[in-house]
Amino acid sequence: MFKFPSSMRKRFFRARDRVIIRHTPYGAYVLDPRDQLDLNMAAGRVPERNTFAELRRRLAEAKPDLFLDIGSNFGLYAVLAGTMGVKEIHAFEPVRRKFDQICGSIAANRFSDRARAHHMALGEEEGVAIMHLVPGLSAVSRFEDATEGAVWDFTERQEVRVAALDDLFDWSGRRAFVKIDVEGAESMVLTGMEKFLQNNVVDMQIEVFPQNRDHVYALMERFGYGKTGQVADDHYFASPKR
Repeated sequence: MFKFPSSMRKRFFRARDRVIIRHTPYGAYVLDPRDQLDLNMAAGRVPERNTFAELRRRLAEAKPDLFLDIGSNFGLYAVLAGTMGVKEIHAFEPVRRKFDQICGSIAANRFSDRARAHHMALGEEEGVAIMHLVPGLSAVSRFEDATEGAVWDFTERQEVRVAALDDLFDWSGRRAFVKIDVEGAESMVLTGMEKFLQNNVVDMQIEVFPQNRDHVYALMERFGYGKTGQVADDHYFASPKR
């Protein structure tokens, strides 16, 4: 059975909280027992079950060599991509504890040679932003401009680094799959990855807030991407280069 090296144990137990390692058919996940989403996974209830099944199907069909998990949370989809054999995986997560969990899951699955976690948010340009958090409900973490009208009590704040994907990587000619779940910041993420979307063959799953739908659709049309499906709030798009 996998054991964390001492340096990693210190990272996870810095707050003297235990973690759960859940072994599933899709890989091993390091989970936080204080977080409702993680508790569901620990109990065998896969979050976003229908979306998860749809992404598995699309990954098997597309056979990408690059997977980007943007807004990774505890790494549900990044681990799945690794288990399905994707050669290069990048998970972007701005919330510190969730980033730590992803690092642990990468190690637990022995994906370190092909998967990397990035402690940051993606957006239009380099900068710093304040992430608003709800204790025990990491799935709704978001920037301030997306908190208006929300029913949750955002009592925690974290300062996070923001960068545009196009400023971080210069991929070209890749067969990629991108999953975006950024709680209202999807338009900013897409704007910051225009070059990537133009230079690679990309399939996408984007969770779209209803108020952002028109803008997201306009961006995808501008990029030449066509819609290929929808499951709940997750919209699927495909590159014109196929």
